[in-house]
Amino acid sequence: MTEHLFSPMLSVIGRRGLSKIPADLKPVFLQAAAEATQSQRQDVPPRSVEALEQLRQLGIAFSPMPPTERAEIKRQMSEQLYAPFARNYPATKPLFEIAANVSA
Repeated sequence: MTEHLFSPMLSVIGRRGLSKIPADLKPVFLQAAAEATQSQRQDVPPRSVEALEQLRQLGIAFSPMPPTERAEIKRQMSEQLYAPFARNYPATKPLFEIAANVSA
């Protein structure tokens, strides 16, 4: 089993969608979105560690992906997935640029 690259795809709501949320519910909606983001960022790392440990206990061995192979997959994801998504949703382009500069 090799390491997995997580795609930084995200949920985005546009102005039109956001405008459909009643004004009295908008603050609660935005607060819930912020809380969900923080919760996910806190919950995912320990869950990943736990899951990997459970798999190791079942006898599954992990081997790191060679750096050249990892770089090629990242390049392909960037060209074939992220670039088209950013073209369709220009507001997301800065997020993909940040993600590209973060080492996995």
